[in-house]
Amino acid sequence: MAFATIVIPHWLSPKWLQICLASLKATKNERDYEIWIADNSAPHSSIKAIDNRLGEGVRLIDVPDIMKTPALVLDWAIDKVNTSYLFSVETDIRFMKDGWLDWYASFVRDEYVAMVGWYWEIESHDDTRHYIAPAATLYNIEVLKILKAECVANKQLVQSYGLNYEKRIPITATGTVEEMILTGQWGPFTERRGFLNSSPFDRPEVFWHDTGSWLFYRAECQWECARIPGQWVKQQGYSMPDVKLAYYGDSEADAYIIHYWAGGVSHSFKIGIMQGWSGQCVEWWLRREHRLWLEVVPEDIREDSISKGIIPDLEEELKFALSMVREGG
Repeated sequence: MAFATIVIPHWLSPKWLQICLASLKATKNERDYEIWIADNSAPHSSIKAIDNRLGEGVRLIDVPDIMKTPALVLDWAIDKVNTSYLFSVETDIRFMKDGWLDWYASFVRDEYVAMVGWYWEIESHDDTRHYIAPAATLYNIEVLKILKAECVANKQLVQSYGLNYEKRIPITATGTVEEMILTGQWGPFTERRGFLNSSPFDRPEVFWHDTGSWLFYRAECQWECARIPGQWVKQQGYSMPDVKLAYYGDSEADAYIIHYWAGGVSHSFKIGIMQGWSGQCVEWWLRREHRLWLEVVPEDIREDSISKGIIPDLEEELKFALSMVREGG
């Protein structure tokens, strides 16, 4: 049996999907793994980006339409995975060298390790996101099953939030799909109902809940959450994000994995208007994505994807993206 199942939710970005898979398949590990991809883009045709050798050995999983978000895909997969570990991957992840999975596994000292991943933290900037996110994280499947059962059993429709989760709000006011909670289509990656008194740790004053944050906070109450070394790389410049990337490893030059960020949000112009921060950065994001695509993806796959219309011309795509940008927001 394979050691882990890699689960990749895909959304609208064919170049990132090719970059992710090409870099993954270029690496070797002692431990074996399965690759599952969920297409959250239908009817958009970007999943055809792996109708080539990149898609060999890849399982396209058929997730119910109501669950086609990154978090819900991972929640859905919990009951389907047959390996001891689930490895969550966003498409803007690049695998940099051999042994990356073995490196993660080296942090699993026993079955009481719930997850192994990078702890979201910036020394010079604190936005309160102190947790291990599922961008490229190894999860103990038995722990995920325990926590999913806990989420499904909880039918309460009140969310606690704020400093130490002392405030209350009806969950219908948060945009959460009430039906999914009541019918059990909910799990630890999507969960956003607060802890009240179940957490022994102080929590910051926030009113947002990101994918996997509840899972981390809940898991560390009962199990070990192992943190791999890594760091943000910051940058300064006009019309570019202040965070360039995050590397997982001892240094950027010797990283096992690099997370480039914004693989999904950079393509949100395909579904509507872009404003504010994302609109300002979209050109930088798309040009960076194209450079990485040229660097990582084999030439024959790139040429075939262009000839079939799967990958659009960069300048035409950029022109359309900029036409969808509005000031403000």
